[in-house]
Amino acid sequence: MRRLLASLCALFLSAQAQAQIIPSVNLYSTYTDNLFLSNSRQADWINLAFVDFDYILNEDFGLFYSGSAHHFNENDELFNHLHQVGLSFARPFGDTGSLYAGTEFGLRLDRPLYDYRSFYQARGFVSAKAYLRPALLAHASYSARRQDYLNAADYSYFEQNINTRLTHFLPTRTTLQIASELGWKTYVHAGDELSFVDFEIPARFGQDRHLLQWVASAKIAQSIGADMGLQIEWRRRAQLSGESRYLGTLFYNPADDLFDDRYSYSGQHLKTTLKYLAPWGATWQSTLERENRDYSGRPAYDATGQSLQQTQAETRYAARIGLQKTFYLDGGWIREIGVDSEWSYRRIDSNDPYYDAGARSYTLGLQIGF
Repeated sequence: MRRLLASLCALFLSAQAQAQIIPSVNLYSTYTDNLFLSNSRQADWINLAFVDFDYILNEDFGLFYSGSAHHFNENDELFNHLHQVGLSFARPFGDTGSLYAGTEFGLRLDRPLYDYRSFYQARGFVSAKAYLRPALLAHASYSARRQDYLNAADYSYFEQNINTRLTHFLPTRTTLQIASELGWKTYVHAGDELSFVDFEIPARFGQDRHLLQWVASAKIAQSIGADMGLQIEWRRRAQLSGESRYLGTLFYNPADDLFDDRYSYSGQHLKTTLKYLAPWGATWQSTLERENRDYSGRPAYDATGQSLQQTQAETRYAARIGLQKTFYLDGGWIREIGVDSEWSYRRIDSNDPYYDAGARSYTLGLQIGF
């Protein structure tokens, strides 16, 4: 770590003469009538502030910092903030290729009631893309991430991802894309099952320390006239081995992404997006989604809290309509201002009545570029 910090400082000092700082600020306010997307139906206002500083050292290297904070009007204990700092590298190779690499470090902090979500992480990635033929683009990437939870060490993990993608551009203004991703998640600690026996809580440790998942996807995008485009994407997620760790509701919300991340379920996802370049430089976009999730090892309960003797399964539906407009300013210290609004509806059809619910959300956002 000392050598890395020293190298970053040396790079920073050597490139200050030609460096460029590009800051941006994003503010969002969202009202939802069902914050937890459950039958508890708690409404809330969510306010998000996000700042980003890109420090371009030279044509190859850049430093960045991003920070965000979520504030909940009715559930103040959910307040959290996330900070990330990193270094990126980009360089062309060959006639049509590009190489990207980078590393970043992050820290998230939550309020005491939810401090099991607090973590620090380190991530590195490398990716490359090149045209195999004038109309065929190939992309490959590898990333590795270590995430340590400050107050829930049994869930700390190391994750690796390999992703490959082929994109074919047709003369009919059609784009075809196929992709494959392999993810491998390893819990850093084996876990102590005995510590939970007294509470008679189902726990999964030992044999589920390693999780392997494969994702295949296909996408087609078609231009419809000069101002409209349609995109359809299909994704299949398959759990090849292992199960995410799960502890009962006495300690954590069982729907929390702390353990019910993407490695906890298999299923299919279908998404269609229609984008229209509206008058006055505005962009209108609508999205429809349908996703099936079959959870592995996560029990389903009836309305009285009794086990249904089956794992949780659900179908998720989502619809979003958004309108965005960017204003470009000449002179002054503000370069551009973006305004966007979105309406969304989400619905879960679940065999667990607690999660059989829907939610509507309304969002207004402001982006400022300097």
